[in-house]
Amino acid sequence: MRIRTFVFLTTTLGLAGCTRAAQRSPDKDRLGLGRRDEAMAENISRERRRAPSEIYLVLVGNFHARNIVGAPWDAKKRWMANFLSEREPGLVTLDFRSLPGSAWTCLQTVGGAEICGSNPVKGSNTSASANERAVKLEPDPALGYDGAYWVGALSASAPAFPP
Repeated sequence: MRIRTFVFLTTTLGLAGCTRAAQRSPDKDRLGLGRRDEAMAENISRERRRAPSEIYLVLVGNFHARNIVGAPWDAKKRWMANFLSEREPGLVTLDFRSLPGSAWTCLQTVGGAEICGSNPVKGSNTSASANERAVKLEPDPALGYDGAYWVGALSASAPAFPP
């Protein structure tokens, strides 16, 4: 079985992203920035229809991977994974964990402009060793994840395809 990998620009990891793909897509124009996660899910589902029997790995920021409704700032906020779970019964979501470091992130201002650059990251697993890399499937229903993956310490680098 082949694994189909999509690497997208995310605000959390600074990898190449689903966030950017959705921002540039006709879905974003049709749905608006407020419905970006819905557009992200539609883009992924559209691609999955091209090869439905393959495994897809989609890298997105932590909140986009949450399979629950709600955010600290909006109890009704729906995330990409929550939209995907309606049409992707085998969906597995993983929370991203790292040691403190830096990451290339892009933040959107109230006016809609994007500010990108290297920024400090607090990390989420300060008790782990810098070399720890792992995936653990242990559901966390309160946060909406099926498990977590650890990458060790982070070090920012500019994106391969700048915004």
